[in-house]
Amino acid sequence: MSDDYLTITTDEFGLLLAGAPLFMRRLAAGERLRAETRLRYPGRRGAVFVYLTPSAQDHKKIRITDGGGLLKSLEDQGMDLSVDMIISKTVFHVIRETEGGFIAGGQVYMDTSPEKLIPDLWRFMQMLMELVGLRHSKYKDALVQLAKRQGTPDLLGFDES
Repeated sequence: MSDDYLTITTDEFGLLLAGAPLFMRRLAAGERLRAETRLRYPGRRGAVFVYLTPSAQDHKKIRITDGGGLLKSLEDQGMDLSVDMIISKTVFHVIRETEGGFIAGGQVYMDTSPEKLIPDLWRFMQMLMELVGLRHSKYKDALVQLAKRQGTPDLLGFDES
């Protein structure tokens, strides 16, 4: 998904998150940005990239998307939304509960106005990290179920949460 995008570094992404006028002007002019963040997907998927483009529904708005990396990352970890209904419902719940969050075409995205870009970009990043963290809850649930089936005491204290 990197065709026709200006790729910005992690340091430049930090400037964008701070509202640097240079990037705000570029986005207002309709430029498409691909930003490498300092965040990483678990496993081999590598850096989390954020894409900023004019919205497909309203060209006055900016679309923030993950480029499909989140769903691919979940699938790489054995959490396929088309197979695992618990993960699927959890992912859709998190996205639905995030103001402006949507999922379509294999991508998580948010459309925002230029005035709200910075807080919405932070909210988008928070939503992504919440979903990346699902693997930990999946492991916890698996350990709890295994302990219950084996009739062993809960030595890890998972039933207390």
